[in-house]
Amino acid sequence: MSAAKVVADRTVDAMPAESGVAPETSDATPVTGGDRQQEADGPGQEGGVTPEVADLAGRLRVEVNRLAYHLRRPATREGITPSRLAALYALRFQPDGIRQGDLASQLGLSPASMTRLVEILLDSGWASREVDQDDQRARLVSLTPEGIRLLDEVRCQGTQLLSEDLAALSESDRAAIASAVPVLRGLADRRLQSS
Repeated sequence: MSAAKVVADRTVDAMPAESGVAPETSDATPVTGGDRQQEADGPGQEGGVTPEVADLAGRLRVEVNRLAYHLRRPATREGITPSRLAALYALRFQPDGIRQGDLASQLGLSPASMTRLVEILLDSGWASREVDQDDQRARLVSLTPEGIRLLDEVRCQGTQLLSEDLAALSESDRAAIASAVPVLRGLADRRLQSS
């Protein structure tokens, strides 16, 4: 197990219940302070990950997940689960539609899970499925006007919540967050490109 996984799991497990995020399950065994250093320096160390980097990764992961949880609340109230929301956002960037298999690959889902998810989106009226004009055997999934409206509404509500939180911060804290946005985007892009 890598040092980043161990530290991240310890951080999530130690998070208080009132944080608003249910702790994730961890298959790692408890590690004491001395064991953590040994494990971080041991054979599981990957890609030059130092204990400090692993600790930063664990803390960042927890805070990003907590923030994402609260920003998803408007979607949750509309009955949109995280996987449905991810699929809707992916479809938003495919105005001409996308093949179901390609969408499954992009989201990292199995074909069976993608089939169930697409059926839910279709039944909800958020997506449609049409014949691919380039290959009559294939179908393209795309957002319906209702799906676009719902996604825009949920995004606006989440942005409003975050705007209120940012407005309550000091100017220097907002500047720190503003300077971190390109770095976070780079991390996200790196993950998306490697999947």
